[in-house]
Amino acid sequence: MKAIHNSFGKIKDFKVGDLVWWTELKEVKKKNVGIIHGFKKELKGGRELLIAKVYCLEKHEYKDILVAILHKVEPEN
Repeated sequence: MKAIHNSFGKIKDFKVGDLVWWTELKEVKKKNVGIIHGFKKELKGGRELLIAKVYCLEKHEYKDILVAILHKVEPEN
C-alpha cells in the first residue's frame, strides 16, 4: 500500500496483517498488542488523520488507532 503523504501518520512502514503495539494515555506503561486489519483517513480538527483498524488481541475487539502511535512488534533474537 502506498504512503499517504498529506495525512498525519504514514502507512509506509505498516501493512494489513502486521502485529503492532501501542500504549494509551490512561495506562502508559501497559502495551496493547493487535493485528492491523485495514486503514482509513479521517478529518478531525481540520487535519487529515490516518487511522488503522486494529484487532486487539487482549480484548478480542476492533479498535481505531492513530497510525502515528503504532509500533511494529519485532521478533526477539
